[in-house]
Amino acid sequence: MKRRHFFLLSLFSIVRPAVSFAGQPSHNLESLRRKLEAVSSFSCTFRQTKTLLGQNFSLVSTGTLEVQKGHLLIWNQKTPFVQTFRIVDGTATISIEGGKEEKLNPQNNEIFNLFIAAVKNIIEGRFDSLGQYFEVSLNGNESAWLAHLTPLNGHSVFGKAFKEIVVKGSKFINYIEFVERNSDCTNIYFSNISANQHGRKSASLS
Repeated sequence: MKRRHFFLLSLFSIVRPAVSFAGQPSHNLESLRRKLEAVSSFSCTFRQTKTLLGQNFSLVSTGTLEVQKGHLLIWNQKTPFVQTFRIVDGTATISIEGGKEEKLNPQNNEIFNLFIAAVKNIIEGRFDSLGQYFEVSLNGNESAWLAHLTPLNGHSVFGKAFKEIVVKGSKFINYIEFVERNSDCTNIYFSNISANQHGRKSASLS
């Protein structure tokens, strides 16, 4: 249970629901959206660090991530223990240390399902699908950009969980930071990114 607790704290701290922007999206946002939407699938390595308020140590995990947009997400943690989280066509499963996969989706659990949808949206860079719950501000350009996501309602599910989410990237997302209400912080760095754009495989995007 401690292992699962660590996984859920860290991965679900990278979550967000399907939504739409309030107001008109900026030119920068639209340009970035089109660029990220052109990526149909990608894989990368990750290093995730969770810092707990008041503690003098951090929880660090590493592994790989594979995404096929609209179909598949595999978060394969390799250290400090093996754990695989999958979302396939909306169904989430988890397996620990090579054990049997366990289905996670609770029936009729709207909050859980929103979080699952959010995981995919933020990792896939679908910022135009986050505006129902977050104010999104984007700075920079396609070569180096920074997005701040702040919950619109402090009493909502996401407002109670997060103060802010920061996403950075260039050709693709390469960093996500989650600042929780209790000031715990999770940083995720993506590297060795390889992507397919309209059927063409590109070199590393990191």
